[in-house]
Amino acid sequence: MKVVSVVGARPQFIKAAVVSRAIAKWNEEHPGSVREVLLHTGQHHDVNMSDLFFEQLALPQPGHHLGVSGGTHGEMTGRMLERLEPVLQQESPDWVIVDDHHVKLRAERAGSGDGRVYTILVTCTDGDGNSSSNSVEVTVPHNQ
Repeated sequence: MKVVSVVGARPQFIKAAVVSRAIAKWNEEHPGSVREVLLHTGQHHDVNMSDLFFEQLALPQPGHHLGVSGGTHGEMTGRMLERLEPVLQQESPDWVIVDDHHVKLRAERAGSGDGRVYTILVTCTDGDGNSSSNSVEVTVPHNQ
């Protein structure tokens, strides 16, 4: 099975990290059963808005980068749709994850720290009832 995860902004990077880890864990138990391809829209593209998240969250490098940054929101959306279609035709995925999943976050201030710590848990279950879970912890400094 092939999954294309479409990301382009910070909240999507965080969610995608958890999904990618859950897929990796699933593949440990069921080798080669799911292939994930990360597609970066390029909406957020600089080091602090994109690269930093890939590094800190250990996200796999994108298989495709649409480079849609710049211009108005409508212009970026138009370029994104235009560039997305040929990639999806080429990849022919079984699933496309486009930020339609929801994640609830609970933040608690650590007793000894000055930041917020988010723990995000994703559980995926197939039609036979087999499931796999994984989590990621994200720390946001108090001043952000």
